[in-house]
Amino acid sequence: MNHLLITFFASLFTFPLLSQVVGNISLADAGNFKMAEPAGEGEAHLIARGQDITYTIHFQNEGPDTAFNVRVLDTLSVHFDVNTLREESASHPYDMTFFDENVVRFSFPNIKLPNRSVNENGSKGYIRFTISQKKDLPLMTTLTNQAQIFFDFQPPVQTNEVYHRIGEGLTSIRTQMKETHSVQFSPHPIGSHALVSIVGTSFQSGEMEIFNLTGQSVITQSFRHHQFDFFPSSLVAGHYFYKIILDDELAATGRFILK
Repeated sequence: MNHLLITFFASLFTFPLLSQVVGNISLADAGNFKMAEPAGEGEAHLIARGQDITYTIHFQNEGPDTAFNVRVLDTLSVHFDVNTLREESASHPYDMTFFDENVVRFSFPNIKLPNRSVNENGSKGYIRFTISQKKDLPLMTTLTNQAQIFFDFQPPVQTNEVYHRIGEGLTSIRTQMKETHSVQFSPHPIGSHALVSIVGTSFQSGEMEIFNLTGQSVITQSFRHHQFDFFPSSLVAGHYFYKIILDDELAATGRFILK
């Protein structure tokens, strides 16, 4: 991996900010934020297994004076292969250093960013890179990315966290089947017991697999009827994902809350 100083120029690159928000703030109005391409599909930001992700970290000097040095400390998901990180472009000259297994620092020495109130356009910068997933990650693995931005000796500014979940083939199945059948947990949120119902389709055998938020498979349960009992006694309270296999084919995915 090339750790030498690489110079790019912001005038060669533009990035659309339409319809993207951090909380209730439009990215077009936010000064320090992170974007990901592709954004992923649906609320879970589903992407395919093996899909590369390109991150762009935007920063803007909103401090009281000129910022002479800017450092971007980016914490990558442990599910990325850091050896595949590819530097794409940047607004100013920088150097790159790795810390630990999944933390990378982009340093912009002597950048001299003016204050936003003095020069709106001149107060901005960005760094853009692409990274690959580790091989053969399990379904529903969550890929996260968040950065801290340091302007001289000011306290760090935290960007929004962006995330994706591996769901290869899930969205097309969910779209195709959503009007013909559904999976229901009763009651919900789930306590010590739930009745799971598969509605609107026929099958000979089924399997339900449960994943935690890190993508780890925690329960696998076989069933042969449209209704079956689920006892999550081995799980702690929180959010979980499931996938339903009917007759050896992936039929549905979703999530539930265990209280």
